[in-house]
Amino acid sequence: MRRFAEVFTLQVSFLFGDKSRLIERGGCLMGYLDKGATYIVAGAGSLYAFVSGNTSVAFQILLMVMALDIISGVLKGIQKKNLRSIFMHVGLMKKAGLILAVTFGYVLDIAVNGGQPIFATMMTWAGIGNEGLSVVENLETLGVKMPKVITEKLAQVSDENDKLRKDKG
Repeated sequence: MRRFAEVFTLQVSFLFGDKSRLIERGGCLMGYLDKGATYIVAGAGSLYAFVSGNTSVAFQILLMVMALDIISGVLKGIQKKNLRSIFMHVGLMKKAGLILAVTFGYVLDIAVNGGQPIFATMMTWAGIGNEGLSVVENLETLGVKMPKVITEKLAQVSDENDKLRKDKG
């Protein structure tokens, strides 16, 4: 429980002006969001860290791709003169939901797989594929030419995840 409180306190401290501790650990892109959205995203991330006890390399990649998606989405909104807080809010809620889904995967892994991270890893890579495709779409909208192999690999990850869901459903 102490770990959950520490991580949550670190994220929430950003809201009240104590940015020094957070900046030392890599900074945060949530400074301009309303407090409710920040609490939800920080709470989802903290819950994940508490349940899993650590962060896997795949989960760290997912967080980095999420950050790239946020940045590229903001740049796309600026370029299209369509930067709306409601779009950002909806996107962040989806990201928080994805983090909760990965957390749920860890809970299932503990209950069903003896702690082997099978479901959590599946959810994490599905998230990387979906978020990666979003980054590619945003960059292409900005005029950045992306190698076809990147788009194909990300689509493959996303398609494999969809197939697994259909097979289990």
